[in-house]
Amino acid sequence: MASLWFLFAAYTVVWAVVLGFVLSLYLRERSLRREVSALKELLDRRERPASPGAGAER
Repeated sequence: MASLWFLFAAYTVVWAVVLGFVLSLYLRERSLRREVSALKELLDRRERPASPGAGAER
């Protein structure tokens, strides 16, 4: 019976590590999505003129 306890403990540790790894990947991906979104917004602001007549030539 003791070997079954060790088997259960090993599976628990392995699943905890796998879940921790998946959670860390999720958090990194979410952070990268926010960063890409901020960069897209920054690029959009740079491409648009500040006011409707700001880019017009006289």
